[in-house]
Amino acid sequence: KGKLIEKFDPPVTFNGENNNIWSVEYTRGNESIGIELDMMEFEIEKIWIKDKDVDLYPMLDSSIATQKLKGDILLNNSKLSCQGSGARWLISIPESNLFVAAYNGPYPSSLSLRTPDGKVEIEQLNRGFVKWENGEVEIEATGLVNTPKVFGAKITKIN
Repeated sequence: KGKLIEKFDPPVTFNGENNNIWSVEYTRGNESIGIELDMMEFEIEKIWIKDKDVDLYPMLDSSIATQKLKGDILLNNSKLSCQGSGARWLISIPESNLFVAAYNGPYPSSLSLRTPDGKVEIEQLNRGFVKWENGEVEIEATGLVNTPKVFGAKITKIN
């Protein structure tokens, strides 16, 4: 008993910069939900519920986990630094001596994880994560340049 509304941009030839939007909205009474897609890039442009935009990619934000698209992350006496611009997140649970950091961006970046007991320095990676637990470090990454440097712990795994 609702109403479905579709809107299409006129057809165009992709020139590498333009977009072509397809919008679909479903309404029932005073309720509505919708999505807007760029059919040229195959990306979600917007999602809404009842005239309020929904965050497409909500970032982690809690007492033990934080995510950002740029800049350093400081959390529970630990710090994650990445020079590149892209998603990075940090899980920090000092009472369990567990720290997990990750980077996933469009371009390579450095990664530095500082914990109360030491640090891990990666000159460059394309994407990956570092797990520091009880003095042992595991690294899973693509595009590593040179061997990561670890101070205050031992590397048990690099993939």
